[in-house]
Amino acid sequence: MNAVADNVPSRVVTPAEQHEARELQDRVTELGATPIGSLRRGEAVVVAGTVRSVTLRPATDTMRFEVDLYDGTGRMTLVWLGRRRIAALNVGRFLIARGRVTETHGRPCIYNPIYELQGR
Repeated sequence: MNAVADNVPSRVVTPAEQHEARELQDRVTELGATPIGSLRRGEAVVVAGTVRSVTLRPATDTMRFEVDLYDGTGRMTLVWLGRRRIAALNVGRFLIARGRVTETHGRPCIYNPIYELQGR
């Protein structure tokens, strides 16, 4: 299996969620970003989407600040090692991230991505 994105719906999707997904997909396309649903491990990519959750995971050696990013085609995890937070990066924020795709827990992931926060 080459694609690493989680594209299988785990619940019923409402018309409002379908509309949001289409709007996000259009915005991602306009930016020229790679849809999360078509990412392949090892690719250097630009992705864009809306932050769905922000998590701080204390680890034994290194603190991990994680963001769940959704673009209408799938979800992925962005991880910043050694960070407790990133100012203004919160749920609902749209961002663009650049980096190399890897996989963690069966989902696409980028470690320490270069990022650009976009207006709401």
